[in-house]
Amino acid sequence: MKRQNPELGKPKSYTLGPKSNEAFETFYKGIGIVPEDEWEIFLETMRHQLPTTFRITGSRDQAEELLKIIKGQYFSKFISRDDGTPKLEPKSLPWYPSELAWQLDFTKKQIKNDNTLKSLHGFLISETESGNISRQEAVSMLPPLLMDVQPHHKVLDMCAAPGSKTAQLIEMLHSDDNVPVPSGYVVANDMDNKRCYLMTHQVKRIQSPNCMIINHDARILPNMFTSNDEDAEVIKYDRILCDVPCSGDGTMRKNPDIWTKWHVNGGYNLHRIQKKVLQRGLELLAVGGRLVYSTCSLNPVEDEAVILALIKQCKGAIELVDVSDKLPGLNYSKGTYSWKVMTKKGEWYETEEQAPEHFKSLWDSTIYPPIITEAQDAKLERCIRVLPHQQNTGAFFIAVIHKTQELPWSSGRVNRRVDPIINPKVRLDEAEKKIKGSEHFTFGVRNHGGLYTYARCNLCNAKLQGRNDYNSHLAGRKHKKEVEDRKLLEEKESLTQKSDEVKTENSDTAPVAMETQNTDTIKTEDTVDKQNENDNSDRTENVDKVKDNSEKSDSNVNTDNKNEVLKSEDPQKSGDNETGAAGQTADDKPPPAKKMRMESKEEEIKVVMFGHKEDPFLFCSKNDPIWPSIQQFYEISEDLGIEQIMYRNMKRILYYVSKPIRNLVICNSERVKFINLGVKCFSNAPSPLVPDCDFRLSQDGLLAIHQHIRGRRVSLTKQDIITILSQENPFICKLSPSAQESVYAMDPGSTLFHFKPSESDPEPNVEIIFCGWRGKTSVRSFVGKDERSHYLRLCGVELTDIQAQVQEMKLSRDSNTSSVAGTETPVGVPSGDEAEVEQWNKETEESRGAEADEIEEGNGSESLNGESNDAGNEGKLESEGQANVDETK
Repeated sequence: MKRQNPELGKPKSYTLGPKSNEAFETFYKGIGIVPEDEWEIFLETMRHQLPTTFRITGSRDQAEELLKIIKGQYFSKFISRDDGTPKLEPKSLPWYPSELAWQLDFTKKQIKNDNTLKSLHGFLISETESGNISRQEAVSMLPPLLMDVQPHHKVLDMCAAPGSKTAQLIEMLHSDDNVPVPSGYVVANDMDNKRCYLMTHQVKRIQSPNCMIINHDARILPNMFTSNDEDAEVIKYDRILCDVPCSGDGTMRKNPDIWTKWHVNGGYNLHRIQKKVLQRGLELLAVGGRLVYSTCSLNPVEDEAVILALIKQCKGAIELVDVSDKLPGLNYSKGTYSWKVMTKKGEWYETEEQAPEHFKSLWDSTIYPPIITEAQDAKLERCIRVLPHQQNTGAFFIAVIHKTQELPWSSGRVNRRVDPIINPKVRLDEAEKKIKGSEHFTFGVRNHGGLYTYARCNLCNAKLQGRNDYNSHLAGRKHKKEVEDRKLLEEKESLTQKSDEVKTENSDTAPVAMETQNTDTIKTEDTVDKQNENDNSDRTENVDKVKDNSEKSDSNVNTDNKNEVLKSEDPQKSGDNETGAAGQTADDKPPPAKKMRMESKEEEIKVVMFGHKEDPFLFCSKNDPIWPSIQQFYEISEDLGIEQIMYRNMKRILYYVSKPIRNLVICNSERVKFINLGVKCFSNAPSPLVPDCDFRLSQDGLLAIHQHIRGRRVSLTKQDIITILSQENPFICKLSPSAQESVYAMDPGSTLFHFKPSESDPEPNVEIIFCGWRGKTSVRSFVGKDERSHYLRLCGVELTDIQAQVQEMKLSRDSNTSSVAGTETPVGVPSGDEAEVEQWNKETEESRGAEADEIEEGNGSESLNGESNDAGNEGKLESEGQANVDETK
């Protein structure tokens, strides 16, 4: 009998290891980036958890209103409490503009478990989900700030996941509230496919049509073009964020597992990868543009060594920028000039000459510190290193690079005509033809995963990611041996071919003699036939058949002897001349079995365009039949063209993208793996009440397209917003007179509700726009739970208070008393999920009964629940919170 494990099925507790690592302490104390008198406080700070930090996002007006609420409603309450618990002392980060970033000296766990901080915890979660607050580490906010992004910039985030910095870049792109859709855009890339989908959720909160997510290796990020013309130029970006993969020892405060996993070789292993990512970023950067290189590592091998290596390699084409005046109030250390290299045995080397041969063979020579004059010429002191104890944060390294001229190794591949992926035949440019040993390589290919590769060895099929890999492979013993073997094989094949040609000439002698003899015989018989033409005409036909058969047999003999030579020289021609037993040509024959298929060594690797989870990104045409009804129903202006409306495999959900993003997708679909782009603006929801249009508005993309919608708009007051968002189906008669007039003037269907502050209604001092539904006698909002909470909070009402009132009403009711039909139903658990709305409608329908229907028909203005049936009978509505990616799965 098998013995069972008594511990099986029991929950396993997770215990953290000790927050100490002897190798870590020895290394960082030895290289001297932390002053000796600050070492103990540095180490002590690294062992404590990070405080809670967040920044306020969204438009400038909404950010200012939310900041007033945070200061007056939350911070003042906790600062003034006298219950014996530690006081909450929020601190505004002095270097972040407009007091929009804050730090609380409480950990996330403390805020979550403290009952006195429960309302603050719920506020942070709700506003984060609605996209109005980002809970981001303080030092992580620094790189986007130093990029100085403007609305017209083309921005690239090379290693974007999980997406907090990408979201910050998008916010800066939309910094001008008067321009809902700027001319610039953000391209967010990450190599990990799963992390791309996580980033989609993060970026979706910003609701921007000017962002796309792609999935590529940053070291070999493919070029993108602005048109399909052969002379189209490669896109160069104005701003690039190069937040490279690193050992992450600066994140020990939030990732305590690194204490036990840290190893001195971690930085050495990543040094080469970081150089390649930075090099590719500089290649894609426009002249005059700015690149920000950052890591969450303290190790100079991953920081200053990488910067110095590229500065030397670029030979004056780039320079470090002094940004000391851009971050007032930030305490940091300047970049270091010197460091040391330590082995896992604790041995130290300051120069490459001191290191033994076996150590030098493992790592690049650029990991060693430079001489002082080189560091001074490179101005490494302009780099920024933030240490944890300087202002109670994580550790971070930042370098801002300005590109002054084209890089010295630019190969001239600047248009589509010479692109190796679009035109596979054009593999070598003039620079690559001069590379030694290039005849054995194919440059610019893709592997079976769809990723671009610098070169492929035709001898061993090795994929080489860059020039350094190419040089290493070329000088390797394995490659040299394969080259020698190839030469021997070619010599052997040439000798075999010559011997085959001699045998073929000998075998051709007998058939030629036989052909001559047959020809003489045929001539004699032809003479006899001419003399007896009238009697023996049939015989001549038989002799001609014999002649044809003999010629076929001769040609078959020759073909059999030269079969393989012909196939190797011209397979297309030999295939055309072959004839099967049934008279079929080679093209009509079935393909050979897979096990007999032989791939040529010169065969190109097939391009894989999309991952298995991705549907294509399609755009509507000018004559698309679905657009006239939408345009007429909502009175959409001509400025919003149908060409900017995108869908996936079916026109069930329509997305809106900016013109530059649309152009990028159309012109680069054969070379770039797109993951996500666009914002949801219309959803297919047919209703018998709305025969003119089957599509309703979606909240996700409403802020991007609302200025183009001239019809079906209802102007609201502050009290109207509270009424609509705090009740499921309020009657039209509950709205203000002006709102009632606008609602009664339109037919049932999807509606845009709009609040704009005025002299009579100045609060809140921000525009509020959301979509909803106009029913027979009532209205409702189609807004998600967290976004609804946000709008109510701007109006001075807390959703939690409304929910508490609803709960009290439920408890006070007699359980045996049924609710009166048509009574207004306040929000119980509000949600934008239409599945929940349908369930609510079904329950309302069941509780109404026939009497309620008669009341509504007899007195429409008195009915309170007419809208619930309108919305419930429209058909299945799609989830308002569903991401673009979920639709394709």
